[in-house]
Amino acid sequence: MKTKIHFFHIKILILITLLVVLVLHRASAQAEPVRIAITPFTLNAPEDMGYLQSGIQDMLESRLSQDEDVIVVSDDETARAIEGISEPIDENEAREVGRRLNARYVLIGSLTVFGSSASLDARLVDVSGEKATLAFFEQSENIDDLVPKINAFAADINLKIGGAAVVAAAPKPAADGNDIQAHPEKLEPGEVQAEVGDSGLAAAGGVLSEDFWKSRNYKYNFHGLALGDVDGDGKIETVVITHNRVIIFRKEAGKLYKLHEIKQSMSKQFIGVEAGDINGNGIDEIFVSGLTPRRTGLSSFVLEHNGKAYRTLDSDSNLLYRVVETGDRPPMLFGQKFKPLKDQAGPIFKMTWSGSAYRKSDNVIQGKSLNLMGFSYGDVFNRHENGVLAYTYADRLELFDGNGAKESSGSEALGGSTLYFSIGRTGKGDEEFEFFPMRVLLKDLDRDGQQEVIAVKNYEVANRALRDFRMFTDFHVESLSWDGLGLKPNWKTSKTSGYMRDYAIGDFDNDGKDELVAAIVLKEGRIIGITPKSALVAYEIIGP
Repeated sequence: MKTKIHFFHIKILILITLLVVLVLHRASAQAEPVRIAITPFTLNAPEDMGYLQSGIQDMLESRLSQDEDVIVVSDDETARAIEGISEPIDENEAREVGRRLNARYVLIGSLTVFGSSASLDARLVDVSGEKATLAFFEQSENIDDLVPKINAFAADINLKIGGAAVVAAAPKPAADGNDIQAHPEKLEPGEVQAEVGDSGLAAAGGVLSEDFWKSRNYKYNFHGLALGDVDGDGKIETVVITHNRVIIFRKEAGKLYKLHEIKQSMSKQFIGVEAGDINGNGIDEIFVSGLTPRRTGLSSFVLEHNGKAYRTLDSDSNLLYRVVETGDRPPMLFGQKFKPLKDQAGPIFKMTWSGSAYRKSDNVIQGKSLNLMGFSYGDVFNRHENGVLAYTYADRLELFDGNGAKESSGSEALGGSTLYFSIGRTGKGDEEFEFFPMRVLLKDLDRDGQQEVIAVKNYEVANRALRDFRMFTDFHVESLSWDGLGLKPNWKTSKTSGYMRDYAIGDFDNDGKDELVAAIVLKEGRIIGITPKSALVAYEIIGP
């Protein structure tokens, strides 16, 4: 019989858990986040360089907001607060703006461009007047050279106001030209150059780079990620889903572009995304697994680009989808019928394209306690035959041979997700639910001819002791291989802050080399007043 926790008890457990997290992870943090308003910098430059004004503001906002003790006031709020105040804004006017916004600090400044040189003059004004204004001035012979200095300035601000210095290390120069000017309508704000930092991956046996690339933070909960050429142009796109959005990015030549966004009703609940050319026309389809608004049924769909726009190939499907890459062979599509309300999972089966629809083919394994969201397929035993690798709902990895016989069951919890489905209400009216398992991959990362299990371990504050509540704080990536008796560890990365929602392996940045790219959730925003925060992170795969 499933354990039932009354709603009142859940609230108490949430409060206790939050206290534990605060004590363990932020013992020295401030009691209340500091609000900072960033006013538009006065621009002394040719008219065609107006993009620099918003670019610098976005960079500062992105870097300052990485500190959990800092809240950057939205651009819209700030714009309303400075109405009627002429530029340049002086310190007294900045304090008035801060009082209107209930902000502790206001950042004002100017950017001057003369020839190829540029200078940045900024001041952080304490609205109360109790602290001296923090001044910052930098001059550079090249506009691009200002970027690392802006990073340093943001880090200095965090330190001066009592926050933690969590700003990324100085970025490496891009390979080509002026990043800010390239495709300004598509270039993601805050993505002027790649942010590079120490990933702490030295324990990975040299397979993953010790440096990583990180996007700016997004005010969404990322729910899934997939890589594929989804518009047929020969380049790899990154498809990310939130609960009701499909967002398509491309990383190329050091820049991240948002190419397209498909937004559906707020009541939608997307829980998984895949990309693969299953119908064989040279364009990868996008498979989105989704739930009905009350999370009691499935409502999945398939998209494909027709040369002009994304059209729907299938809608309101009652299937979960998973695409598995199989080396040099075409990708395989798997499906599973699933009834969340009854917690019934049917068999997992291969799917093929019939010319007009996706059809069920051979069954691979009976579902029972296995859910397709935690499934992978391939030569996991490295004996030239395909097997099944899948998570249970308890996040234990199980291995099955080609006939469906179980050969191994892990004792350690790996993976871990907060995406869930409803399994109904108790006699007292309390709703019960179950968490979906996380993705697991098979890949020969070290290029020794043997398939490895590439798994993620998300660390949960209560060690999964609570049936209906989860909060993840850290993660690591690890590699395991079959040794004849079970899965033995090859390497693992050090623990990193955040929660990995989903990940993929492929040529994320279109440079001819594979990366491990992940959707990281920094804040889930499940508590009223807390804004969600997610980011994309990529690690270069450098081999042994």
